[in-house]
Amino acid sequence: MGVLPSAATVAQDEGSCDRGWYQVDRREDIAPEGVIAFEPDEPWIAGGAMLGGGRRAAAVLHGLGEDAVLEQPPLPGTRDSGLMAIASAGPDEPIWAVGFGRETDFVAAYVARRDENGWGRSETIRPDGFNAALTDVDASPGHGVWAVGFLQGAPGHQRPWALELTEDGRFGSRLPIADGVDATLAGISVHDDGGIWVAGTMHEGGRMRPYLAARGDGRWSRYDTAGLEGSALADIDVPTADDGWAVGHRLEGTTIHPLLLRWDGTAWSETPGPDVGDVPALLTSVSVSDGVVTVGGTRWDTSRGRYTPLAARLADGDWTVSLGRRGWGMGTVTDVVADPGGEGWLVARADEGLIARICEA
Repeated sequence: MGVLPSAATVAQDEGSCDRGWYQVDRREDIAPEGVIAFEPDEPWIAGGAMLGGGRRAAAVLHGLGEDAVLEQPPLPGTRDSGLMAIASAGPDEPIWAVGFGRETDFVAAYVARRDENGWGRSETIRPDGFNAALTDVDASPGHGVWAVGFLQGAPGHQRPWALELTEDGRFGSRLPIADGVDATLAGISVHDDGGIWVAGTMHEGGRMRPYLAARGDGRWSRYDTAGLEGSALADIDVPTADDGWAVGHRLEGTTIHPLLLRWDGTAWSETPGPDVGDVPALLTSVSVSDGVVTVGGTRWDTSRGRYTPLAARLADGDWTVSLGRRGWGMGTVTDVVADPGGEGWLVARADEGLIARICEA
C-alpha cells in the first residue's frame, strides 16, 4: 500500500447543516469521483491525485480530519490514471475500485483491490486490443462484485461491457446490442434483493436513448426504452425486486432536463424529479436506502454563468433540494451514497473537489 503526502486535512463543521447537507473542507490533492462508507467518519473516496498538466494518479482517501490518509494502489504503467468508482460487499469484505489507465494513444480499464493487508492487487485490462474503461462498480454478498464500462474499437464505436471480479480473476461479457448500434454503460446496481442491473446510453441513427439491462439465469436481458429518445442514463440503484431508480438527462431542443426513471417490478417509467427550476440540469448519481432516494447532479446557475452541483433527497413524498450553494463551487456531483441511519456522503468535481455529508436539517 502506498501513502501519498497529505496536502490538507478534512474537517467537518457540525454546525452548518443546510437543506440536508453540511460541507467538509475540500482536499486539494484528490479529485473525488466515488464514495462508500461503513462508519460515519470513515468514508472511502476514490478519484485521482493531481500530478499537474491535467494528469492524475489513481488514489483513495480514507477517513476524515488529521488522521485522513490518501492511499495509492499499485498504478498502471501509463502516464495518467484515475478511479471512477469504489464498492465493497460489506465492512469485512475487500474494497474494489475501478477506472482507467491512459496513454497518448490508448485507454485501458483499471481495477484495484484492497483487503486487510492493503492494496495488494491491481490490473490494467485492454481486451483484444480494444480501448476500454470502467465507469462503475458495485457488490453484494449474494451476487459478488461487478464492474461496468465500455469497449471501443474504431473511434465512436462502443460496446457495453461488464466484468465479474473475484479474488482469483475476472470474467468479462459484452452485453446484448443490435447491429449498427453503439452503447456505453455508466452505472451498475448489485443488491441481494434487487439483482444485478446496468444503465447507460445507446446511440442509433444519430439518436440516443437509455440502455437498461438485468442479469438473470446467467445471461443479460435488455429492457425496452421506447419513448425515451434523446435521453441518457448516468446511474442506477435497484434495492429490491419491485423498486428501482435510474437517473440521467433528456434533450429537448437546446435545453437539458433532469431525467428520473422508476422500476415497479414490471417496467421502467419516467417519474417527476426534484424542482431545479427552468434551466439546463442533469442528474448524475442516485442512491436508495430505507425508502429515501438521494440524487446528485449539476445545474446551470444563471446568476453566475456556470454549472454548479445540485443534490436532493426524496423522503415521504417530498424533495429536499440544494441548488448550487455558494460554497459548492463550479462543477457536478459524481457520486452519492446514503444509509438507513440517515448518514451519507456526496462527492463532486467542483473547483478543487467537494465532499459533503448528509445531515438532518
